Amino acid sequence: MTKSTPTLTQSGLLAVLLQRQRYKVIQLAWRRAQRKHARVAIWNILTSPWRALMAPTLVDVPRRT
Repeated sequence: MTKSTPTLTQSGLLAVLLQRQRYKVIQLAWRRAQRKHARVAIWNILTSPWRALMAPTLVDVPRRT
C-alpha cells in the first residue's frame, strides 16, 4: 500500500506560505514609508535655513492717521 502525500492545503502549508507572503508585503510597504518619512524630515532640516532666507519679507505698511 502506498502512502499518499498530503496537498499543500491539507498539510496547512498553503496557509503558512500565504501568511508569510502577506507579512513580507506589509513589511516592505512599512519600510518604504519609513524611508520616505526619514527622507522628508532630513530634507526639511537641510533646506529650512535656505527657506528662511528666501522667504518674502514683510514691508512696513504706512499707518493711517
